[in-house]
Amino acid sequence: MQGCSVRIIQLLAVVCVLVLTACASAERDTRYMHSEQRPALKIPAGMATPDYNMQMAIPGGIKPVDASQIDSSFDAERPPQLDDTH
Repeated sequence: MQGCSVRIIQLLAVVCVLVLTACASAERDTRYMHSEQRPALKIPAGMATPDYNMQMAIPGGIKPVDASQIDSSFDAERPPQLDDTH
C-alpha cells in the first residue's frame, strides 16, 4: 500500500511539471504592444455623451484631486519597458 501512494505522488508530480511547462511555453499574444489610441466615438446628434469616468466610480471611494494641489516637483520614473522575446 505504501508503494502505491508513492507512485501516485510521483505521477502527480510529473503531471504538474508537464502542465506548468506547457503553460509557460504557450505563445503569448503581444499585439496590444503595438496598438494605437483610436479617436473617440462620435455621438449622434440629439444624444448625450455618457460620463465614462463615472461608470467605474467606487461609491465612497477616492475623491478626485484638484490639479492645483499636486506638487509640481514630484517626478515618478517610468518602469523599464519589457522586451518582446517572441
